[in-house]
Amino acid sequence: MPILGLPLAIFCCSRIKNSGLKTYIATSNSHLDDKLVSIIKAHKINFFRGSLNNVLKRFVDCSKDLKLNDIIIRLTADNPLVDGNFVKKCLLIFLKKKFKYFSSHDNVKNCPFGISVEIFRRKYLLYSYNKKCTKYDLEHVTPAIRRKYLEKRKINMNLNHTFSKLAFTIDTMSDYLKVKNLFFKNNKHKNFEEILKQYYINL
Repeated sequence: MPILGLPLAIFCCSRIKNSGLKTYIATSNSHLDDKLVSIIKAHKINFFRGSLNNVLKRFVDCSKDLKLNDIIIRLTADNPLVDGNFVKKCLLIFLKKKFKYFSSHDNVKNCPFGISVEIFRRKYLLYSYNKKCTKYDLEHVTPAIRRKYLEKRKINMNLNHTFSKLAFTIDTMSDYLKVKNLFFKNNKHKNFEEILKQYYINL
């Protein structure tokens, strides 16, 4: 589904471009994603095609050229409010506080639901892959990492305290319409805090 004329995956990539980090869209090797891949190619975005149902394996295969201590930042295309500036802030916290696994949902104070940034090193991805995994683990990539390495430390990034009451992940058509209405051409690349303050004047 498009936002400002761009399919969600492409729109999400445009939102994090200013992070300066190398970005890949990790999609499936199913023919169902052929159209998506053609659009990705047209936008000259790096991509990887892997298992349709085993998304954990897709991530392992996509990162095969990385070293064990190299850092992976996982974003999902149902969370288009994530922006490059926020990603960089999360990465700095991950490094400074020496997290083994970082989750903006769990580790950032007052973070809205649907502003999801996960950070971990490849060795912990392999740890997860080599465990006996449930179907849920294979689909959601990080549950085994979370179970072992998630720390309940909350970091203050000076987000508005009412943000934590908001949700912006896209699971339904009503979710999509709500998020789509947050964006205009003049705020396409703005930080999510600015977008929310602009849209919800009462915050």
